[in-house]
Amino acid sequence: MGTDLHTPNAAGIAMLGIGVCGSDAVDAIAGMPWELPCPKVFGVRLTGGLNGWASSKDIICKLAGLVSVNGGKGKIVEFFSPGVGKLGAIFMAVIGSMSAEIGATSCSFPYNGLISRYLRATKRSDITDAVSKNLYFLAVDKGSILYYDDVVKINLDELKPHINEPYTLDFVHSLSILGQVVQQNSWPENLLTSPVDSCINLFYKNLMKVFGLMEQADRTSLKSKTPFLSQLKANKFKQ
Repeated sequence: MGTDLHTPNAAGIAMLGIGVCGSDAVDAIAGMPWELPCPKVFGVRLTGGLNGWASSKDIICKLAGLVSVNGGKGKIVEFFSPGVGKLGAIFMAVIGSMSAEIGATSCSFPYNGLISRYLRATKRSDITDAVSKNLYFLAVDKGSILYYDDVVKINLDELKPHINEPYTLDFVHSLSILGQVVQQNSWPENLLTSPVDSCINLFYKNLMKVFGLMEQADRTSLKSKTPFLSQLKANKFKQ
């Protein structure tokens, strides 16, 4: 448990993290019992694999569009099926962190080899060794789909980059139809700024995607009409 809305990012290492208010944390630190209503378990079946510009953020945006910002309220969102095995620890952490945006109590992923590799690379082999002796507790139960209170399916092969539109997180569309949606809703067509930050974007791979866009634009002599708030120059960012 942690005093942050995005504590469920612990899902990136198959850990159950729940965000609580400060008073609850104080009670727990003082050794008092911490209680919450027993959550339902909401299963998300992932098939296929991410490709192109699609990322883990598109998975949670797609999910928000399917279930709404209240779709996870009083629930633990559990991702399962073969598609999970193709996501790295950082990707899972992003999804876990953003599960708060659909009101979820928490988010979970089964332990897999990619998590093990991440833990070893970050000098936490002792955890990996301990997990290897207790995999039963961190794997999806056989026939577990029968125990989910609800299940949705997302085919990662077909998932396209998504964008969150004004007013609410569950108002999302594929980026490819953004222009059409902007015209239908008579929204301003010009973006004033483009920030590259937040607790989700500041992962190495996400920053490198931004750099990739800047580098491609530079090679083709394209100039962005929308400045990055960070005002990073491509050469400095590369260093």
